[in-house]
Amino acid sequence: MKEETAEQAAARKAADAERKRDERARKKEQLQQTAEQAKASAVTTYHEYWKGERAKLPEAERTTLEERQSDVWSLRELMALHLHGQQAELELPDVIELVQEEVTAHGTVEMIVLVIERFWTEDERDFRERAVRAFGKPTEVLMRYGYLTALDSKTVYDFQQKFMKPKSNPTSFGNGYVAMQCGCGGCISVPTSIAQRYRELGITFLCGRCRDLENRSRAVATGVKTEFGQPQSIIHDNFGRLRDQ
Repeated sequence: MKEETAEQAAARKAADAERKRDERARKKEQLQQTAEQAKASAVTTYHEYWKGERAKLPEAERTTLEERQSDVWSLRELMALHLHGQQAELELPDVIELVQEEVTAHGTVEMIVLVIERFWTEDERDFRERAVRAFGKPTEVLMRYGYLTALDSKTVYDFQQKFMKPKSNPTSFGNGYVAMQCGCGGCISVPTSIAQRYRELGITFLCGRCRDLENRSRAVATGVKTEFGQPQSIIHDNFGRLRDQ
C-alpha cells in the first residue's frame, strides 16, 4: 500500500480533529437541551416559565416586545370600555378604525392555547408546533414569552359582533350582486339573495381569511376544552390582560 504523504497525513489529522470537535459540540448541545428540558419540566406555572424565557432575551428585543404589548393593552382597554358601555377616551368610530388597522397589520393571537397544562414541556412540543403553524407569530410569542403582540381573537370577535357587523343594506351593483363587508375591512360581491339571507338570519358576514381563522380557533378549542377546560377569567382580567403581568 502506498504510504501517505506528509500533506495527506496532516489533512487526515485535521479532518479527524474537526470530526471530534463536531462530536463534542453535538454532545454539549444535547446536554444543554436535556438540562433545559429538565428545568422546564420543573416549572409549575406559565408565568414562571415566561420569566425564565424573558431573561434570555437581549434587552433591546425585550423592550420592543414590552412596548408592543403596551400598545395592544391600550387598544384592548378601549375596546373593553366600549363593549361594556363605559366612557372611553376615543369615540367608537375611531376605535373601530384602529382595530381594523391593528388586525390588518398584526393579525390576532389565540389565547386558547393557554388552557393546555404545562404547554412549555417536551411532552407538548407537538402541540406547540401545530399551534404555531395554525395561528402564526403572535401566538408563538405568547407561548414562548407571555407577551401579547396582537389583539386576542376572542375580543376582536366580540367587538366585531357588536360594532362591526355588515350594513343591513349592502351596496348594490345593479346586476343582481351586492357588496358585503367583513369586520376586518375586506369586501366581496355576492348575489342579492345571499345578502338577504344574511340579514334574515342575523349572521355576521366574514371574508374567507376571517372565516378560516374562526374555524381554526374553534377546532383547537373543541379539541382541548373537554380535557383541559379552564375558565377564561383565570387567565386574564376584565380588560384582557394576562394576570400577574
